[in-house]
Amino acid sequence: MDNSKLARFRAAVVGCFRAARGAMSDLCDALATDGDAQSLPELSESPFFRRKWQSIYKALSRGRIDRRALQQVFAEAAPRPRVGERLVLAVDVSPMVRRQARTSADRTFVHVPNMPEGAAPVLPGYQFSELVVVPDPVSSAVHVLDNQRIPSSETAASLGAAQLRAVLPLLAPERPLLLGDGGYGNVTWIATTADLAVDQLLRIARNSVFYRPAPPPTGKRGAPRKDGEVFKCKKAATQGTPDATWTGTDERGLQVSVAVWGHLHFRARRETLVTVVRRVTVDPVKPTAAPQTLWCIWVGETLPPLDQLAV
Repeated sequence: MDNSKLARFRAAVVGCFRAARGAMSDLCDALATDGDAQSLPELSESPFFRRKWQSIYKALSRGRIDRRALQQVFAEAAPRPRVGERLVLAVDVSPMVRRQARTSADRTFVHVPNMPEGAAPVLPGYQFSELVVVPDPVSSAVHVLDNQRIPSSETAASLGAAQLRAVLPLLAPERPLLLGDGGYGNVTWIATTADLAVDQLLRIARNSVFYRPAPPPTGKRGAPRKDGEVFKCKKAATQGTPDATWTGTDERGLQVSVAVWGHLHFRARRETLVTVVRRVTVDPVKPTAAPQTLWCIWVGETLPPLDQLAV
């Protein structure tokens, strides 16, 4: 982002502050430039925080942000897809451990990865739901569209769906693609987002179970069947022949195979058809290593070419 564009973006963000604008502006600049500060007094010593140290508390206690206006600013600054392509979005949850902040309101327990063996994988803290644009080419830097703390009265699915519902009308008219990890490949998320104009590629658990369409009524006594034959990700005997397959090599030289099975559904969400996607990766340098298998579902309109799903 060139300097003039960055200056316009910063001015637009500051314009979303509705109270204590100057102090909040300096606080944002300090946060963006000082990655070593461990406390508010340290942030107040940043050369970009031009006010007295008391103003940092004024910014936090009195500051107000027009969230809808800020969403508009972020959406307008989002990268535009190339001709013939569309935006790729991602939604995820990030924990912030606040173990010692006993007086902080509405703390919950958050999942913490890589804990020592035997330790509980949860600690007191906050969770944040973030909706972003995935860059092309993919990198660790993303364009944030919205970020909100998940209160104890909501779930990642309910808040993430609300974020998506608010931001989608602000984006390009092309139907975007949303990526989600295993926390979103479930009935709750699908039901909450069923009416949104977005295609979704969602990771699912390895033991997920689906059903094929129900067979036609037999005319015999009793209620007709509501589900067809079962499809279990863990049992190859239930899967049958894939509707389509693709085999190739990715940019790392790994052998990749993709298989898809369409017209499936969750038992608790029969009205939404999904396509199950299986991606298997084999490292030719390690022929004895177990293949890496990833299971996903596609929810939406036309399935993209399988070589795109292999990426």
